[in-house]
Amino acid sequence: SPNWAEVEAAQIIPDALVGIAQGGDVTEIATSLDEQIEAILND
Repeated sequence: SPNWAEVEAAQIIPDALVGIAQGGDVTEIATSLDEQIEAILND
């Protein structure tokens, strides 16, 4: 996707991985990440 660079620039993937590593709910974090990525890609 042409907007993938914006996803990377937003640093949402590393933030999600940190949340998981700190014991966060994987399903909740993944769902939120998916929604954020979709919003950026469809912008």
